[in-house]
Amino acid sequence: MEVQGALWSYYGAAPFADKWGNNDCNCQSARFDVDDYGRVFFPDAGRFRLGVLDTNGNELAFVGAYGNRDCGGKGSAIPDPEVAFAYPYTVAVSRTHVFVGDLLNGRIAKLKLAHAAEETCALP
Repeated sequence: MEVQGALWSYYGAAPFADKWGNNDCNCQSARFDVDDYGRVFFPDAGRFRLGVLDTNGNELAFVGAYGNRDCGGKGSAIPDPEVAFAYPYTVAVSRTHVFVGDLLNGRIAKLKLAHAAEETCALP
């Protein structure tokens, strides 16, 4: 496949085909979303995580690690990893949360958006 006219691209969030024991093909692709600031939130199923890129394609953050249904995060019987994915495949972002569909765990993870620091400056 050839891509023309793209401002940037990121390898690791691409469509792929898989088979489930019969001769039918279930072609799946990553479902990403873009927030009001132009940041791209995408599922990285091969690495069991959610990725975030800025408007230039730079990696900002990755959240999550492999975990099954029993991994419920803080306060659960299996607290680690805190954000567990078995097969994240779709992402939706709002102003306050990111929602990640996890096919193999049969759930949607709701992650609160927060920041570690904030700074303001005067404009000349």
